[in-house]
Amino acid sequence: MQIITTLKEFLSSQTDIILLILVFICVSLLILSIAGFFTRADPIDGRLRGTAKQNAADFQGTFGRGRGGENELTQQLLLEQKGGLRLALSDAGFTAEYAPIYYTIFQIGCASIMALTTYFGITMFFPAVDIKMVLAVSAGNALIGFMLPNFFLSRRKAKRMLEVEHSFPDALDMLLVSMEAGASLDGALERVGREIGRAHPLLSQHLLSIGHELRAGTSREAAFRRFGKRIPTDDVRSFVALFVQTDRLGTSVATALRVHADEMRTKRVLRAEEKAHQLPVKLAIPLVLFILPALMLVIMTPAIIRIANSMLF
Repeated sequence: MQIITTLKEFLSSQTDIILLILVFICVSLLILSIAGFFTRADPIDGRLRGTAKQNAADFQGTFGRGRGGENELTQQLLLEQKGGLRLALSDAGFTAEYAPIYYTIFQIGCASIMALTTYFGITMFFPAVDIKMVLAVSAGNALIGFMLPNFFLSRRKAKRMLEVEHSFPDALDMLLVSMEAGASLDGALERVGREIGRAHPLLSQHLLSIGHELRAGTSREAAFRRFGKRIPTDDVRSFVALFVQTDRLGTSVATALRVHADEMRTKRVLRAEEKAHQLPVKLAIPLVLFILPALMLVIMTPAIIRIANSMLF
């Protein structure tokens, strides 16, 4: 209690400074978000986009959906070179050209809603609170609202990575079957990418992007390393390390892939067993909080009624 009292006294004495700092941070973030749309276009990026438009027609029929004359996979390569907000949105599944604009508007909207809700809520229900404190809390909540879309973006990206991780063993088995049947690595990647398009569209897009890069002249090591950067999971990293090692040493890809596929199947079984063992622990909390009280109420109610009747009469 002493710490809380001291903190309240400190906040009430330094309200002006805290309010100025929070307002400065909010305004700076707002200006930085809007300034990106008014900066001069990069000429290198323009030339890369022009080259992508010329080359997209060669791959549009085989490697994914077209979008306004540009191939999504070619666009992804450009985004990886440029980085920034557009790449983060693309990793989360928002690949449209207007996605950064909507994202910035969403950030500003969340900050405004949080600030206005806090301000009117405190002034309506707690009118005795000092206006400086109300403005400081509103500015802090505006900053939290501004950061909420980043949290949503991170969660969506993690969900997509988990989806790829769950579907990767199936694709690896199909890739092994294709290579053992005599297909080359490029043909096997293209075949598997098209076959799993309905069941696992996200992984299909990433596998087709590898074939896209190989057809464009990129080395196998560079293509697979980009694949590992796009999907930073342990399974994909081990898969990339396997192909890089076999490509450098010149060993049989099919043999190494067969061993790796067996390990992946074993790992998937172990993951399923781990989740099954976690189930009783997860069920204990709702059991204790909800099921046991209701069960005890049903069992004890007749006894309580009999005891009450015997004491009254």
